[in-house]
Amino acid sequence: MSAIDAGANVSPCETIVYQATVGFRGGADCAFEGGTITITTSDGVVHDVTPIGGVPKIGGTGGIDTVDSRSRATGTGSDIVAGKVTAGAAYGPGTSGRR
Repeated sequence: MSAIDAGANVSPCETIVYQATVGFRGGADCAFEGGTITITTSDGVVHDVTPIGGVPKIGGTGGIDTVDSRSRATGTGSDIVAGKVTAGAAYGPGTSGRR
């Protein structure tokens, strides 16, 4: 498996592994956890890629810095426009607080 750089061309039937990273941006007293991570692939399908066991505590005291989630999809001719695919990722609603 190799990374596809932003702006690189892809071809039909190429398997693409989408990755979403949810991370903590700083601050000593803030953390969040729970919620759902989704990736919407170029075919419009929403994939729930929440880690098994849920989104762990990110940030704050004892929390981790980031969590990665992945989804695999095979590109088709209709997903590829001018050699490119479009996808999106979302996180929410989690629980935040001072921890």
